[in-house]
Amino acid sequence: MTTPDDNAWDDLLSFIEEQRVIPIVGPELLLLRTDAGPRPPLGWVAEKLAARLNADVAELPKPDTLNDVACWFLAARGRREDAYVRLRGIL
Repeated sequence: MTTPDDNAWDDLLSFIEEQRVIPIVGPELLLLRTDAGPRPPLGWVAEKLAARLNADVAELPKPDTLNDVACWFLAARGRREDAYVRLRGIL
């Protein structure tokens, strides 16, 4: 694997400044400070939603995702609207 040289980095930064490219960053860029340590925001939201929906987190894959929590809730005959209301309250 090759690594960009200094000129390539300078070009990239110029392109960003000129709005010719859009930088894409991953979820690791933003972490929330929690009692359990740094967490990605979506993982934290999924955990809070699972708690508010009384989801059996032992049945969910780790790490919990919003999709996993929502699918568990709907499979347990939960109403989609209830999940939306709880999620809105968390956000």
